[in-house]
Amino acid sequence: MLNVHRVDRASVSQELSVLELLRRLGIRPSTSQGLKLVKQQALRVNEAKVDLDRLELRHYPPLAETVWVIRAGKKEYHTVLLD
Repeated sequence: MLNVHRVDRASVSQELSVLELLRRLGIRPSTSQGLKLVKQQALRVNEAKVDLDRLELRHYPPLAETVWVIRAGKKEYHTVLLD
């Protein structure tokens, strides 16, 4: 299942954590649930595994400067488009 989210570029800083982005977009209701995915090694941004020491978005540059593809678990995909 693919979900598309549009985000204003100004509202997303490179210091924002991936967990906070998941919460803001409603992908996960809390950052602690996102953290569980990281600990289970089940969270990927642009096919790069999210690690505990690399939670900031600056570690995962958007594809073509406008898109992040987030995979939460095995089958849950989200596309984040920067406007």
